[in-house]
Amino acid sequence: MSLLLVFTLIRIITRLHTGCSVKVKVGETDIEFGSTIGVKQGDTLAPVLFLFVIQAAAETLEPIWPAEPLEFSWKEKGRVSGANWRTKGKVFRFISSFYADDGAFLFNTRAELEACVPILHAHLQRLGLLMHVGTVDKASKTECMYYPPHRDDVTSAEDTAPVAADATGGCVSFTESFKYLGSRVDCNLQDKHDVCSRIKSAAGAFGALREQLFDSRHFKLQTKKVVYVTLVVNILLYGAECWCLTEDLLARLRSFHHRCLRAMCGVTRWHTREHRIRTSELRRRLRLETIDVYIEQRKVRWAGHVARMGPERIPRKFLTAWVRHPRPHGRPQYTFGHSLNKTLERAGITTVFETWSQMAQDRAAWRARIYGLAEYPTPPWTPPVGGTPH
Repeated sequence: MSLLLVFTLIRIITRLHTGCSVKVKVGETDIEFGSTIGVKQGDTLAPVLFLFVIQAAAETLEPIWPAEPLEFSWKEKGRVSGANWRTKGKVFRFISSFYADDGAFLFNTRAELEACVPILHAHLQRLGLLMHVGTVDKASKTECMYYPPHRDDVTSAEDTAPVAADATGGCVSFTESFKYLGSRVDCNLQDKHDVCSRIKSAAGAFGALREQLFDSRHFKLQTKKVVYVTLVVNILLYGAECWCLTEDLLARLRSFHHRCLRAMCGVTRWHTREHRIRTSELRRRLRLETIDVYIEQRKVRWAGHVARMGPERIPRKFLTAWVRHPRPHGRPQYTFGHSLNKTLERAGITTVFETWSQMAQDRAAWRARIYGLAEYPTPPWTPPVGGTPH
């Protein structure tokens, strides 16, 4: 989309809102007055216009972008855990990713970052978009993050110094972790901080209802289960579809889940020790699954959703993509592909991508397979005869 088309669209919308009048009927009287507000925040036309503007920003940015785009190799029927760096595949170039009014840009070097930040800031201003920048003493909402090489946690001061965004002193600061859409992204590309943050949030939600509901003997165990799964588990596992869970992180999630089970059943550690009460017995009382099952259901469902995407979609390409670079010595870093294959094995699904992706094309059968992972399955809700109650 060209800038000329955007400005033409703006002129058309301006004419549509010029000389307009609004007629309101009050009782038996029609009151007419002029409308001079135009398109403001909350207007139904505003989101549509923003999509045009942000798309124009993305398309017109590429010709003037001085940095070399990042290249990823991928195969439509490759391996989820990546391929050998010598493996040949199609190449797609990645410059930026836009979601709503947020954007992510990747660079190979700091020199490219310093060259592109002022260009991006000026380009967005041309289209009326604001990129929030700070100063040397004040952090900016727009942030940079440095990802050190694998097994290299040393970060020099030059790598994380603020980057100038304009000639008036505006700059973009660096951060080691930031929160986006409820998930926390860390500079070491691990999920430890995100998992700990979700456990803390879920513990807060559980604690807020503990005295009134979970510790109370006036509520049935099934009522506690419904509230726990609907509220606490969903908060705990928000974003778990993309987690690379090691055994240490799984142990933390299991420990929190088991504490909640004991609290809802009114069982303390003393009771479990003296009366030899197993966690499986508490789960049987509540008809709750292990935390592993809840994670597997979310991850397998998300994997099937991405596998059903067309090959031109970026998430589908990244599912079987890899970077053509020699692997360093030692065990490779634990990736999403390794975690997904481990989850598929636990769920009794083959890890061969061609096989399970073909199975995932049938959404109903795939969901039925996910439903079968549960030890205590809850039947899907169906509306009563006569329609859905209001």
